[in-house]
Amino acid sequence: MIIRFCELGISLGTRDLGNKLREKIEESIENNDKVIFDLDNIEILSNSFADECFAKLLLKFDFDTIKKNTSFINGNNSNNTIILKAFKDRMKKINKES
Repeated sequence: MIIRFCELGISLGTRDLGNKLREKIEESIENNDKVIFDLDNIEILSNSFADECFAKLLLKFDFDTIKKNTSFINGNNSNNTIILKAFKDRMKKINKES
């Protein structure tokens, strides 16, 4: 499955949208489908969207499973940094709760 985020707009910022997408992503991963995140033409990606859509996958899957079943393409440096930070912050939060 390829998710072309530009079909949703050039600015992605709400937790609600991130949650809806994450539910589809989780279903695909559970079915062992490869999920490709195409970030082409995305100008703004908020921290909250990145946490909700991507990083909260860690609540259901381990990092290796996520890495094996997903890939990011066409991301710019800013958006890639935001996504990476969301994963790091979520991992810290999970480790504190353990």
